[in-house]
Amino acid sequence: MDVIPVVSGAATDISKDGGIDNQDEKLPYTPETRRSTLRMMCRHTNTIARSDRSRVDMYMELAEQKEEEDARKRSNMPKERDYAREHADALAKARYEWAFHMDEESKPGFVLVEVGVPKFLDSSLIHVDMHPTYVSILIKNKLLRLRFPDEVKCDQGTALRSKTTGSLQLTVEKVDPASIQRARRARQRRQDEKDEDAKSNQATHDAAAARRPGTIQDQVSTIMIIC
Repeated sequence: MDVIPVVSGAATDISKDGGIDNQDEKLPYTPETRRSTLRMMCRHTNTIARSDRSRVDMYMELAEQKEEEDARKRSNMPKERDYAREHADALAKARYEWAFHMDEESKPGFVLVEVGVPKFLDSSLIHVDMHPTYVSILIKNKLLRLRFPDEVKCDQGTALRSKTTGSLQLTVEKVDPASIQRARRARQRRQDEKDEDAKSNQATHDAAAARRPGTIQDQVSTIMIIC
């Protein structure tokens, strides 16, 4: 319902020629005004379209970045372990490229194992599962299983990374105390073999030197004495 204000007891004239002016003045409908209105509408439409395209591009870029980040996380996460396969018969060999060395003579009564792990490989990608007769080492989802020469105290073993080379170093004590004497005897036997080889090589070298002809001056002196 329209409300007509009353002034001095008389109705206010709200016609076009009355006292209240029409503030919404209409533009003349001419070709110029139509073209101007069309240009304004086109500019507004283009602005909205550019804004929509920018938002779409931004969302697509964010989605690609998130997908790449998720892919990196999935590649670094350890795969689900197959314990049945890991705890099968122990294999005294490397299934993959990880070189290893086992020593039981350097420290009698202990077994020392060194595995050539890359220096910059993150330690979270290495898992050591030690048992009384063997050890399973999972490196980047690749299995290395080694059998110990004697039964060990698996709950007292240690695993460390070398700060210089990054290699994995395992130290575990043997259960049988007699293994200490066996290790010492084996080390002494190995040392005796090295000494014997050194003596044999020295004797061979001396014999070869004795058969070697002397210098020209020695030969001339020998000839003069004979004459």
